[in-house]
Amino acid sequence: MKKIFSLLCLVCSLSYHSHTAAQTIRIDRGGDDWSCLIEEALVKIAVTDQESYRLVVENVERISMITGDRSTNEPLPYGRGTVYICTADLKSGLINNIAAALVHESYHLSIWRLIGRNNLNRWCSEEITAYRVELAFIQRLPDAEPFLAAHCLRMIQEHRSKISRGECR
Repeated sequence: MKKIFSLLCLVCSLSYHSHTAAQTIRIDRGGDDWSCLIEEALVKIAVTDQESYRLVVENVERISMITGDRSTNEPLPYGRGTVYICTADLKSGLINNIAAALVHESYHLSIWRLIGRNNLNRWCSEEITAYRVELAFIQRLPDAEPFLAAHCLRMIQEHRSKISRGECR
C-alpha cells in the first residue's frame, strides 16, 4: 500500500511540474514526438533540482530542435531566449542527457541576459562554468549515465587548455 501511495504522489508531482513548465515555456512540436521527450526532461529537472528548474523557467521562453550534434541557444532582445536541442540528443532518447543540455543552455541564457551576448572575450570561462552547472545537476540525478559527468569533465579540461594556450578567456 505504501508503494502505491508513493507512486501516486510521484505521478501527481510529475503531472504538476509538466503542466507548470508547459504554461511558461513553449515547446515546438517535431520529429518522433520529440516534444514529449523535452517535456519529460523538464519534469526530470523539476523533480531532481528546484534550482536548476528555476534556472530553466526564468531564462527559457521556447525550446526547439536543431539539426546537428550540439545543442545551442538564442537569447532574445527582450528577456528569455530559445534553447535548441540537437537532433542527436533527441534521437538518443536519453532524458538525462536532454535535461542536462537544457540546464547547460539555460545557464548561458542567464549570463547573456546579465552581460550581453557579444562578450566573447569570456567565452571559455563562461563555457567552463556552464559545464560546472551541468555537472552539478548531473550529480544530483539518481540514475545519471556515467558518460554525462565524464563529458562535462572532459569539456571543462578542454576549455581550460584553450585558456592556457591563449585561444580565449
